[in-house]
Amino acid sequence: MVEHGNIPMKDLLFAGALALSMGGLALALRDLPVGTAYAVWVGIGAVGTALYGMAALGEPATTARLLCLLAIVAGKMPGAPLLSAKATMRSGAGYVKLLSDHSHPDAPAELVVEDDPLDRALADERIDAILIGPGLGRDEAASQRLSEALAAGRPTVLDADALHLLTPDLLDTRGKTPLIMAPHEGELSNLCKSFGVESANKLDTASRLAQTSDTVILAKGADTVLASAEGQTMVFPRGSSWLSTAGTGDVLAGLVASRLAHHGDALRAAEEGVWLHHEAARLAGPGFTAGDLADAARTAMAQLS
Repeated sequence: MVEHGNIPMKDLLFAGALALSMGGLALALRDLPVGTAYAVWVGIGAVGTALYGMAALGEPATTARLLCLLAIVAGKMPGAPLLSAKATMRSGAGYVKLLSDHSHPDAPAELVVEDDPLDRALADERIDAILIGPGLGRDEAASQRLSEALAAGRPTVLDADALHLLTPDLLDTRGKTPLIMAPHEGELSNLCKSFGVESANKLDTASRLAQTSDTVILAKGADTVLASAEGQTMVFPRGSSWLSTAGTGDVLAGLVASRLAHHGDALRAAEEGVWLHHEAARLAGPGFTAGDLADAARTAMAQLS
């Protein structure tokens, strides 16, 4: 069943085309009017799939929450975590630490680079959320850093290399803290193998993986899909084709992590991160680099104030 109407979200901006194939059902929604969203109910109780537009961030945060602390766990490659950090500092994280065991001479002055042993650095009780994966590497040292990040018991975003290193046993060490995984197609396939998930389409795959892993899955791509362990799913309109540019995934991870540090709601953080990512791309115009995209996130945030 397809329902349409006004969705109680602030100033829906996106309109697009959606094509889903679920078993024998094929549905295409074209030329949606601005201000309208469609929900596709997929037969899992009262929970359905929605094509959403502009995220509703609500009222500006209090001063205390503007000073939320996000920790980015770096690894072998310096560029990716710096791109993520650049995005986080422009999307709501008032205090960002880069936890690294080597120097970052290109780090901006606003970014705190800390080289303490990782377990000690993560023991900082002020940390509101953790991002790990961009530039992490895939060796034994990287696996150990992932294990320590999960054991810290803070709301966490896993991206890039962290998704190749993750196993069900490793995930079990996190406890019940909110966790978002943001795989692209190849990483999604790898996670499905690790967690024994099989499905015929991306929407169902993301939903099953979310429920199996008890996480929020943000399956990136032209047809970005968001799924929660409780069965909620969202399909986002296509963003700029320039979002295929190298490094833009690191920017998205930073945006999502910043929002997670801000309020701790994993599903909402992922939704807000995707909207900011798409809006920053629109503002940056064609031909942008990942650094340009991260810079544009600040103006995108202003659209929501």
